[in-house]
This record gives sequence, structure tokens and C-alpha cells, in this order.
Amino acid sequence: MINYENMRRNMVLGQLQTNGIVDEAILDAFKTVPREAFLPEQLRGVAYVDEDIVLPGGGFAVEPMVLAKMLSAARAPGADVAFCIGDVTGYVGAVLSQMVTTVVTLESKARQMDTARDAWISFDMCNIAIARGSVRRGCPEHAPYDVVVICGAVDEVPDDVLRQLAPGGRLVTVIREKDSGTGRITLYEKEDDGVCHGAQYLSDAATFFLDDFKTETSFVF
Repeated sequence: MINYENMRRNMVLGQLQTNGIVDEAILDAFKTVPREAFLPEQLRGVAYVDEDIVLPGGGFAVEPMVLAKMLSAARAPGADVAFCIGDVTGYVGAVLSQMVTTVVTLESKARQMDTARDAWISFDMCNIAIARGSVRRGCPEHAPYDVVVICGAVDEVPDDVLRQLAPGGRLVTVIREKDSGTGRITLYEKEDDGVCHGAQYLSDAATFFLDDFKTETSFVF
């Protein structure tokens, strides 16, 4: 019998705290939310490995340490409304639900979102709402957002999504060039004047690209 509670505790101690995650609200959320419950049964034994987990239905679950660093950079604890993009398992939304008032989550794989909803309900996570639509467009209907988390690597953040940040809001993702094996956790902040004045590049992160954010290559003849 796998002791997931011990695995979760070891993940927090060995992956998060040793990599500079000190915010108690973030640590408590990772201690509380059972990551295995958001993975297919055949992958639950590797729920707490320190790398991305490729999912059989497409997509991936982002590495816990990278996620924790992103949430720390975004200063997620205590935020009112958080917007979660590309969270194919529902785990990121579940972790966020422990530290913010409301989570809006948007993912293109509707069937997997149905599975995520079942997990949220089973743990009485009632502050998570599923949005429908294009991830590159975001969800202006519920904007503005205090925190936006894009759950993986992208080569650029669409302006439509940046515009949905509230004044003082933070967006965090991994920016990765297409020919690079490693990206960088990147923070965007919207000033009180409503303008994002650039990106702050933080630590390296070797996480996968989100397919829905890949820009198409154009050919010039």
C-alpha cells in the first residue's frame, strides 16, 4: 500500500522547502491537496516525482517545485480572484483554492476538466469555476484577475490575457524559446496605471510547452 501522505510530506520538505519556498500558506496548500487524486490511476505512484508528468490523454502535470515557485512569485496567498490557464488535471486550481477566494480555470480539454471537477467536488473545493473558450483569449467575462497562472511553458503571453489583470495584478508563467530546453519562470505585474511595464525573469524551469500557446510559424515566399 502506497503511503501518499508520507510522499506528500517528503515532497514538501525535499522539493519545496529546500528550494526556497517559505510561505506557510503555499506550503500548507501543497501539504493538504492530494496530487495523486488528480492523476490517472496508473500514474498515482509517481505523483510526487520532481518532474513534469505526461498524461495519457494529452497534456502534462507541471512539476511541484516549479508550480510552487510560480505561486510564490505571483504572491498568490490572500488574492481575491485567481485565473488558472492550462491546468489539465485540475491540481493547480485545487492548490490555488486553498489560498485565494475564487479560482477561475480554463483548459481546452473539456473531458479532462470533467474529471477535475469530480475531484474538486469530492474534496469540497467549492470556490473553483470552470470557464469555456480559447486559452489564448483568456476569460474576459470574469476579469479582472489579481493573479493569473499559466500552467506550463509558452514563448509569449497573449496581450488579451495580460489585459485581464487587475491593477496591481500578477501573471506568472514559464517563458521558453522554441529552440531552448530550459525556460525561465517569468512574472508580469500590472501597475496602478493599468500598464504592464515589462517582465521579470526569475529562476530556470525545464517544463513542457503548452500546446494551446504554441505560435504558428509563418512562411514568407
